Amino acid sequence: MWPLYFLFNKILKTDEEEEEEESAEDLLSLVELRRNAVLPRSYFVEVPHINQLNSWDCGLACVLMALRTLGITTSTFQALMELCSTTSIWTVDLAYLLHKFHVSFSFFTVTVGAN
Repeated sequence: MWPLYFLFNKILKTDEEEEEEESAEDLLSLVELRRNAVLPRSYFVEVPHINQLNSWDCGLACVLMALRTLGITTSTFQALMELCSTTSIWTVDLAYLLHKFHVSFSFFTVTVGAN
């Protein structure tokens, strides 16, 4: 996705009005620079594995793994189950759990509607 300032400059032609069009040689040199760019290395985070207790509590296991990874060890699987007080756990329930523990997060989905 292009940054907004770049799109605004393209639409309003604020930066390019006085500049000449780039030549093919300039574009090729930019491609070569990008090809040789050093990308940041990835890193791994150790996440403790928590087994599900039932067939329906995979979300609770994931929340508990996230909490433990963040150093929040005050909660247990049973405590999370009691906080939800249901065996039908939806994504919004997981969001409420993470919010209760003051965890900053973002959820994204590719499904429209309930899943």
